[in-house]
Amino acid sequence: MRLAHDSRAFARWMAGGPVSVFLSLLLLTIFIVSVSIGRESLEPYIAAGVGHSWWTVFTAISWSHNAIEMVIDIALLLSVGIWIERAMGSGWFILIGAISYWFGAFLTVLIAEGIDSIDPAWGDLLEQQEIVGIAAFLIGVGSAAAVKLPALWRRRVRTMVVSILLVMLAFAGTLGTIFTLVTALLGTVFGIIVWHKSRDRAASVMAGPQQGRGLVAIVVAGIVIGTLISLRSPEMIGALSSMKYTVASDAISPDIVDQMCAVETLSAQCAHYSYLLRGGGAGARLLALMPLVTQLVLAWGLRGGRLAAWWGTVILQSLTAVVALVHMAMIWGEVRNWEEGSEILGFNELGLPTARFIVPVVVPLVLLIIVCAKRSLFTVRAGSGTYEKAGRTLGVITALTLLVSLIIGVSIGATKTFLSTVWILTTDFLIRLLPSSVLSLVTPQMVEESEGAIVLMSWAPLVPWAALIVLLWRSFRRRDLPNSISRAEYIEIVRSTNAGSMGWITTWEGNNYWKSSHYEAAIAYRSDGGVALTVSDPAVRTEELADVLEEFVGFAVGQGLIPAFYSVHGPVVAVTDTWRWSRLQVAEETLLVLNELEFKGKKFQDIRTALNRARKEGISTHWTTFAECKPAYMAQIKQISAEWVSDKPLPEMGFTLGGVAELDDPDTRILLAIDDADTVHGITSWMPIYEDGRITGWTLDFMRRLGGGFRPVMEYLIASAALWAKENNYEILSLSGAPLARAKGVEDEAGSSAQILDQVLDVLGKTLEPVYGFRSLLNFKSKFNPEYAPIYLAVPSIVELPTVGLAIAHAYLPSLTLKDTITLGTSLRQK
Repeated sequence: MRLAHDSRAFARWMAGGPVSVFLSLLLLTIFIVSVSIGRESLEPYIAAGVGHSWWTVFTAISWSHNAIEMVIDIALLLSVGIWIERAMGSGWFILIGAISYWFGAFLTVLIAEGIDSIDPAWGDLLEQQEIVGIAAFLIGVGSAAAVKLPALWRRRVRTMVVSILLVMLAFAGTLGTIFTLVTALLGTVFGIIVWHKSRDRAASVMAGPQQGRGLVAIVVAGIVIGTLISLRSPEMIGALSSMKYTVASDAISPDIVDQMCAVETLSAQCAHYSYLLRGGGAGARLLALMPLVTQLVLAWGLRGGRLAAWWGTVILQSLTAVVALVHMAMIWGEVRNWEEGSEILGFNELGLPTARFIVPVVVPLVLLIIVCAKRSLFTVRAGSGTYEKAGRTLGVITALTLLVSLIIGVSIGATKTFLSTVWILTTDFLIRLLPSSVLSLVTPQMVEESEGAIVLMSWAPLVPWAALIVLLWRSFRRRDLPNSISRAEYIEIVRSTNAGSMGWITTWEGNNYWKSSHYEAAIAYRSDGGVALTVSDPAVRTEELADVLEEFVGFAVGQGLIPAFYSVHGPVVAVTDTWRWSRLQVAEETLLVLNELEFKGKKFQDIRTALNRARKEGISTHWTTFAECKPAYMAQIKQISAEWVSDKPLPEMGFTLGGVAELDDPDTRILLAIDDADTVHGITSWMPIYEDGRITGWTLDFMRRLGGGFRPVMEYLIASAALWAKENNYEILSLSGAPLARAKGVEDEAGSSAQILDQVLDVLGKTLEPVYGFRSLLNFKSKFNPEYAPIYLAVPSIVELPTVGLAIAHAYLPSLTLKDTITLGTSLRQK
């Protein structure tokens, strides 16, 4: 059955991408034919390139250099290709893809010829390369399809892709990277032409600073990622390719060093390249990559609006630009009349710097201009004293590493007298701490002839760099939170305003509390994972709701947090809808209107049966609180709860789902079902619903039943609580929300702005049903014939949903481990 189902799903998937399937078959056919008649003789007539026949721009798409490349191309077509084709339609897929590919190949050849006239060395290498394969085709159609994405998502995808491709071009500089960038730009243009009327141009005005921070971070991260990718290229020939001699020390060969040292005026470069040749290995390569990793962490801080990340980026890129500029000036003065080694260093035959020397200066300067122009976006500070403490920690770690290095260095350096010189050991250690580009100006003096010295001086400087990266990462997770109030102050606001039917859960431990500067209003939220995740509705008077929500969003954005209103009701999403935010229904709340409540008629048969059976079997209710509860009862409550939790494959969920700890609240009432022997058969807890200073109802939270006890105990307890609340003139009883569940036949009063994601949540609810039973819980509550109220998640854009989703998951299961995840997967497969 499973195999048949998978086969049908695969057939449907393949049927959705006829063009992708055809191209896959074409690649396979051409490869088989070329193998049978000779690949070397056929390749010049199919692969495109400088000096190749004109028709090859049309045939290059069908050629693969080898079997592995062919298999990868086919895999990309049958996965990514079909996905894009289904999204944009087969007609547009082949039309935009073909035009982008063919026109892009033609332009790439022209660009390569233009490069040859500017930088002959680069141009000569480009003439030896070819344009083949399917990757650029997919980049072109993917860039076109991205035009249809929401504005914020479209901007981020486009910025990241172009940044990475530009850096790959600057480093690798191959014909393929030029071709890929050109097809990406052409695909974007064609996508705008085709879908310019239907594409989303609007983005929420509330998220403006976040968009700016995100785009700056993407540019910075894109350049770093592109650099890392390009460094793995075996054929780096681009404008930044000369940096491989400092970032990838294994690129240095003895021939290059001999060529440098043969020129008397290049003594500094001779020492530098000799050092790189000696200092090769994993430690040296990792050390050279540390500034890139640090900048990547700083980019993450820029995304959160961190002022420290801004300063770190400015300092690091300024140092890079200055070193590159000084290096160029120094060497230029030494090689004006030297032609033999000028190509290696980045100069042409006239002794003038080429793009290989100019671009390493331009790239950090461009980054500096971008970051400095957006200085006003980066205002978020860490907690008081964070960086003073981090500085002390880094200083201690560096000093200890140096001390250990001195001890070891002196002990293994007996063969050379200067190895035992503390001054040389210290200065060399400090020099190696600097970014590798600085080594082109100042070369360490120590010659590591012994294996132990090489290992020591290559790996020791990694320790302070690793400590810096960790300290930065940790500092970006901390922040000063203005407008904060204590839990006690927040509870008073909840009592005096209107926090909704689920407002009391916001008073639980673990939340932060923000207070409005203009109103007697407050919001409970959590700030994990870069998200200001609210806990249910704000504590606010109805007429002030819109202003308070807008003020909170401004606070969150100012702190570099993504504002996300979670577990909120219709009035909140009515406001966020005016901001054009995205929303999803994440739960369904069930409500009993008490003045109309009567357990009469056939629809309440199960409820009446439970009440009648309880009387016959000697089961009665007992109201109490945690502080007043008898020790014997409390011991049973804890035992029943522990047994319930032990049956679950995952830890008990928290956040909006209370456990035993949340019972310890003087405002929360506990209703027990006990028999004549004082055995507890079931437990429910009820939280107050406040409105303008008075309790108008109660909300169900904690529910546990004794295994093997009175079977309809939950029906009995809820019905008894409803009757008690009605007798005491309360207005409403909330049976709380059921996550990832919806009532059948009940219309969503506000609708949804992301139907596809609603379907994803529906699948997730079905998947987790065997473990947590949220849908079964909703079906159980339907026995009381309740009214239904949808509960939502509202976010600035669906782009933010992955980040917000992780924050929600962490809020519910903060202690989730890898073992728990594996256990969950096993449980789901078994059920």
